[in-house]
Amino acid sequence: MPTMPAAIAARAERWFGHPATVTEVTVLSPGLRTVTMAGDALRGRRYRPGDEIEFLVSEREFRHYTPSAYDPGTGTCSVVFQTHAGGPGSAWAAALKPGDPVSVMGPGGGVRFDPTVPAVLLGDATALGLFAALEASGTQVSGAIEIPAEDTAAAATVVRSVEVVAASTLRSWVTAHGAEVAAAKSRVYAVGHAQTIQQLRTLLRESGVSRQSIVVKAYWATGRTGL
Repeated sequence: MPTMPAAIAARAERWFGHPATVTEVTVLSPGLRTVTMAGDALRGRRYRPGDEIEFLVSEREFRHYTPSAYDPGTGTCSVVFQTHAGGPGSAWAAALKPGDPVSVMGPGGGVRFDPTVPAVLLGDATALGLFAALEASGTQVSGAIEIPAEDTAAAATVVRSVEVVAASTLRSWVTAHGAEVAAAKSRVYAVGHAQTIQQLRTLLRESGVSRQSIVVKAYWATGRTGL
């Protein structure tokens, strides 16, 4: 989540950004909305599920997001934004409306995902777009994602193979299902809140999941400005 002087941030956006226009905004729930954007500059770009894109969300701040869908053929992509976190990215996303210009940097980086290995996905609302993209890739996925109560019903329409659980219950889910995950020898992707990921990794290892089978990606951390 880089921050830099405004002049340098504007220059980086001009150099690396691809112009697009917001074509649709769907409010899913009080804290979730899907924004679809399109542009000729998005056509033909190399994309793999799990890749990230980046936006300049204020004069000085960039934020990374994982598209829930990206179609290089039509030059369209969609992002599920969490809008109740109170950070600059949330405020920027909440203000987007059809017709707004956006500059999309990427796609690239992000979580490297092996589509040949069944995946167990563990995360919070910030991982919703990633999990939707991996689910849509056709890979066998399962797992759980913890979502604020007001957003759980909406989240269940975005991901259908991943169990939606109440906020702060993901650790309990792993404790209950860890042995099952270990027996299945799936690849585990733990994504979202840094401190929670550390705890999940410990619980998974205690349940018999090998260290090599656990992939982690922190999107935010307590005490750090985010979203």
